Amino acid sequence: MRVDRTDLDDQPHDQFVPGWALVGDVKHAESVDELRDLLQTEGGEVIFTTIEKLRLKTDGSETEHPVLSDR
Repeated sequence: MRVDRTDLDDQPHDQFVPGWALVGDVKHAESVDELRDLLQTEGGEVIFTTIEKLRLKTDGSETEHPVLSDR
């Protein structure tokens, strides 16, 4: 059986979704920009993503990570 990064990203999210009533809203960030948008909310949700999305933008426009939330 071959497991790729997409499977590793999707499986935990898919297992958490049925328990949303216990843990709150469950979100899935599929890109760097989507993750940043989700992290700028008021909070209260569970966000799934892969570690590689916690990186600088690849277009060279960033030299350090932006502050996404003061909370």
